[in-house]
Amino acid sequence: MKITPTKVRIEFQQFNVEAQRPYDERLNEKEIVTESLSDIPHVGDYIGFLKEEDGQKGCFKVKTRNLTFNKKDGEWQIYANVVLEEITSDEFDKTIKL
Repeated sequence: MKITPTKVRIEFQQFNVEAQRPYDERLNEKEIVTESLSDIPHVGDYIGFLKEEDGQKGCFKVKTRNLTFNKKDGEWQIYANVVLEEITSDEFDKTIKL
């Protein structure tokens, strides 16, 4: 029996404080695909995210992560939706060694 690695697709969305839900568009312009669930950040993790459109780094904290498991043509695919809250660069800088 041949074992095929499971594909994990990760989508990041920014949390909209006013609407109390994520914006509809994703932060990552290109699809992020990995083969390990350990590559998905956990709630509470801090993330520096480079925005392709303007080259600016956004500073974020993981608010939620939702996983959807889908079996298609005998193979499992996992979709991870990670919602990020924007934080200040000062708050982010406190979490890293400069």
